[in-house]
Amino acid sequence: MTQATSTGPRPVQPQRPAANQAQTIDLLDLVNVLWSKVLYIIVAALLGGVLMLGYSVFMVTPKYTSTTTMYVNTGNVSLGSLTATISTTELSTSEKLVDLYITILNSRETLGEVVEEAGLNYSYEDMRKLVSASAGTASGVFTVSVEDANPEEAELIANTIASVLPVRISDIVDGTSTRIIEYAVVASGRSSPSYTKNLAMGVLVGAVLAIGILTVIYLMDTSRDTLIHSADDLDELYPDLPVLATIMDMRITKSKEYSYSSYQGYYAADSDKPADEKKSKKKSKAKPEGKAEEKKTAEAGAAEDSTPKDEKGA
Repeated sequence: MTQATSTGPRPVQPQRPAANQAQTIDLLDLVNVLWSKVLYIIVAALLGGVLMLGYSVFMVTPKYTSTTTMYVNTGNVSLGSLTATISTTELSTSEKLVDLYITILNSRETLGEVVEEAGLNYSYEDMRKLVSASAGTASGVFTVSVEDANPEEAELIANTIASVLPVRISDIVDGTSTRIIEYAVVASGRSSPSYTKNLAMGVLVGAVLAIGILTVIYLMDTSRDTLIHSADDLDELYPDLPVLATIMDMRITKSKEYSYSSYQGYYAADSDKPADEKKSKKKSKAKPEGKAEEKKTAEAGAAEDSTPKDEKGA
């Protein structure tokens, strides 16, 4: 005997991507997923901002900066046997000399003399961390900044540098004279940390971290390959079968206008209300009918009890 085989059409199996096949990312779908989780992103951003602000306020020591500005006037500059005359129009050469003066400032001898003059107990490495210098906007002008946790100490170091550095420059580079444009003053406010900057950075890091986690979860979700959300998904799973029509899930809102809805149910043909509401109404109508039947049965029983016993016997 041979087993009868079905002659009907065979079901078409969906063509799912292979495990080693690169999967494409639907950016619009990803944006929709992130938008649906926007509350989590906002909470993560606020949490990151609060944590960063708390760290800046309670964990970071505030620093204060005092700055002194100096100008180096160059005429005939002599470095050993090399002598050069610099005119006021040769601004580029003067700017290069500023780099030389900053190098002299950062030397061990200069900073050691500053520590001795100010009566401080700092090593050369500590002073290098506190002192910074940069060229100014004008030619031959440079600024020296000192950042310290003690504002009075920062002002003392900056003004000590202003008195020691001109002598050091004159001893090394002949034909120069250094003048103080502005002495350092005690800082009225902290220079670091910036609470506003750290708060914004914390908010940004929190939001980016939340978006990254949601994106990873989206990419690791394997159910996206089997769920059908649109006609495009059908085309990917069943490329040999055409999509004939699309049925939208719609209902009438309170404003009597049609709109898309995720309502799960059915609509009766003769009414705009769901079938579930009809069933509830039918149940509510059936209850009074049941009560009427019970009332009739009770009345019949009472009438039967009121019949004389002799009539019953007859």
